[in-house]
Amino acid sequence: MCIRDSNTQCLDFLNRKLRDLSQQQAAGLNPSLGARVFRRLFPEHSTMSELAQSLGKIQVLHLEPAAGTDQAAAILELASFPELQALELKGFLVLRGVCELEALRATLKALTLSQCGYDLVERTITGFGCPAEDRCCWAALKVLRVNWCGLTGLGSDVLSRLPNLEVMNLSSNAFQEVPELNGCYKLRLLDLSKNKIRTCHQIHTRLGNVECLSLASNLLLAVDDLPRLKSLRNLNLSANLLAQMEEVAKLQQLPLLQQISLQANPLDRLPKYRIALAHCFGGGDFPVELDGERFSNKELAQTSRIQIFPHARQRASSNSTALGSPLEPEPRSALGRERPISGRGIPK
Repeated sequence: MCIRDSNTQCLDFLNRKLRDLSQQQAAGLNPSLGARVFRRLFPEHSTMSELAQSLGKIQVLHLEPAAGTDQAAAILELASFPELQALELKGFLVLRGVCELEALRATLKALTLSQCGYDLVERTITGFGCPAEDRCCWAALKVLRVNWCGLTGLGSDVLSRLPNLEVMNLSSNAFQEVPELNGCYKLRLLDLSKNKIRTCHQIHTRLGNVECLSLASNLLLAVDDLPRLKSLRNLNLSANLLAQMEEVAKLQQLPLLQQISLQANPLDRLPKYRIALAHCFGGGDFPVELDGERFSNKELAQTSRIQIFPHARQRASSNSTALGSPLEPEPRSALGRERPISGRGIPK
């Protein structure tokens, strides 16, 4: 099992030495390592006490199993990282000691699970298998990423423990429909790209007030109920199967929309693709950015030659007072700025 912060080191070695350190301190012994191994691994530290102090300051931690190790025997001990704010577990199918994560529920702000088994995902978040009194919500968790885990759904018990979640990345899984996330009341950014989603039917009853949504690289043929997500500001539908311009024109009904990505769909090969969409999204006080680019004056000037689409635009200047001023940049979290979802990239 490996620990990686700025360097890759052996977690079992640290766990063992830190336990020895606590025992030596209890016995009144000098906790120093004269071994050549210690100086080679940690040249900047002369004693285990100094190492323990450094570990106590670590805020971002990445863990993955070392090649050839027995994952069933791996034990996760996090008591040595009291200031940990972001944790990534990669490549684990099973992990003993996962209940220790519950000790971080009041402080951990970002959790990433990549290439992990579903049972581990569920146990990590819900504390399943731990004493009932230890199963509490993740009060400080604002960012959750679960990628390459083969997820097809999320249980209500998982979502009920994430009351303050603001960013959720579920890309590269096996979802066939948009999950029910109404229980995450503060969720603002959702990434469901690279799944197997075929429909957005009743999506407005599942996502609440999400502002940034990526459904890129799915199997969508129509926008369905996406126009009913009235809080959407940033929408990525690239690399789907959208072929009808009239279907995309329904998204004119999103009053706050500022960015939309439709590249790599069949419709982006249609003649005058950008001019047709400039007619849909280029008017009003706050014109929409398409595929990472604003509409040019030339494109906007040619919109008068395009046939009127049947769906009324709800971004006219007469509604400007209801819509407010243009969007401010996304706020920075304690762990850095989450990149907006657009045709130029999605958060990973």
